Amino acid sequence: MKENDRYVQNIILKALAVIIIESILIFVIFGNNFFPLFFGLLLGGFVNIAFFYILYRNIIKAMDKTEAQAKKYMTMTYTLRYILSAVVLFVTIKSDYLNVFTCFIGLLTIKLTFYINNLISLFGKNNSIRKEGKDGH
Repeated sequence: MKENDRYVQNIILKALAVIIIESILIFVIFGNNFFPLFFGLLLGGFVNIAFFYILYRNIIKAMDKTEAQAKKYMTMTYTLRYILSAVVLFVTIKSDYLNVFTCFIGLLTIKLTFYINNLISLFGKNNSIRKEGKDGH
């Protein structure tokens, strides 16, 4: 379990790094209109990181339930996360201080982090696929 906790913490730290890099890019590209874009990205990013951590905790909790209970529990939490995502986007649309597009990008931060993490692993130094020319399994 500690290994899973470390993995989740590692992904969260990488997601924070992605948010920082996205923020720098937004500042460089849209310097004069930075704050609504930045705050939208922060809101979406932090909500997405919170959802990822909550999903991890929910999976651990569901493992102690029967299959039917776990299915019902995960469906309920999945639906709740989607409703909360819709609320976040609605608040962002109605707000003058938040940008909906950067909020949406923020809501995709964990997914982007996984893609980047997998690309780094694919092209990394210790990649058995690249070294051997085949799957190392």
